[in-house]
Amino acid sequence: MDNIGVVANQEALAKIGKKVGAVSPSGESEAHRRLKLYIAKEPLLIGLSASAVGEIEHPFCTGDRVDVLFSNHGPKRAVVEVELDQEPGILIGIHRAIKYRGLAAAESRLPIQLPDVAAHLVCYGGLGATAMDLAKAYDISLLQIDRNKVLEPLI
Repeated sequence: MDNIGVVANQEALAKIGKKVGAVSPSGESEAHRRLKLYIAKEPLLIGLSASAVGEIEHPFCTGDRVDVLFSNHGPKRAVVEVELDQEPGILIGIHRAIKYRGLAAAESRLPIQLPDVAAHLVCYGGLGATAMDLAKAYDISLLQIDRNKVLEPLI
C-alpha cells in the first residue's frame, strides 16, 4: 500500500524513464526504493552515529524483511520502516516497525525496548494525528523527509 503514492514531478521523471509512484515489477516504487537507500546512508537523520551502517532488506527467520536495519551502534539495533505519504500505509508501517523491533531484539537476544532496540518510521508526508498517537504509544520515532532531497537527483 505504501508504494502507490504519486510524486509531484511525475512528468519530469517519466521523461528520463524513471517510474515513481506505481509499484514496479520488483514490488516497490522508485520513490520507496530511493528513500530506503537515502536513510541507510544518512543514519544521523534518525539519531544514530555517522558510522552506523544500514543493511537494506534485512531478512528475519520468519520471512519478514525490514526496510533498513542498523546493528553496529547505540542503540544496539535499530529498525527503519519506510512508507511514502498516505496515512493508511503509514499506520501499517508503524505496526510493521513494532513487529520488526521485536524480531530484531529476538534475533540478537536483546530486550525488546529502548535503549537496546529502536524503531523508526520514515516517510515523505501524511503524518496525521492517528499515526502520531500510535507511534508515541509504542515508542516509534517518526521522521518526515522532503521528497525533493531524495528524488531530485533523478530529474
